[in-house]
Amino acid sequence: MALAIKARSTWEDRFNRPTIDELVEAVPKMYLPAFESARSGLQGLGLTESLGWHGVPWRWSLSYGVKERVLGYLVPSPTRPVLAMPVPIAVASGLSPKKFSKAVRDMLAHAPLVGDVKWPSWELIGRSQAEELVSLVGVIRGAG
Repeated sequence: MALAIKARSTWEDRFNRPTIDELVEAVPKMYLPAFESARSGLQGLGLTESLGWHGVPWRWSLSYGVKERVLGYLVPSPTRPVLAMPVPIAVASGLSPKKFSKAVRDMLAHAPLVGDVKWPSWELIGRSQAEELVSLVGVIRGAG
């Protein structure tokens, strides 16, 4: 009886570095506009894009930052892309309630706290959501 070995997706294979294009191709078509909007928005903030292995659950993902400071992680998951970001607690508590939607504020309020940094992550489902999250990254960048 032969064992069936399930092939790993490019995104999951730690030992074979994919290209960004290969990862983007695996993002479900219905979420691709949100993913591309987040990606272009983060690049538009003047952040450096870098592909790297970030362990489970982010695997191969894109990080965005300035110098040594990472401001966001765009995860091209083949099920649904995710945008995660380290948000200093001082920034999270100082956000204007009128500037961001209730969904963004709620995620920030309930995000895991590591030291003095909150780690919210959002599954990207639409362009307007992606644009709002990119603006949050801009606020975080300006506060640092």
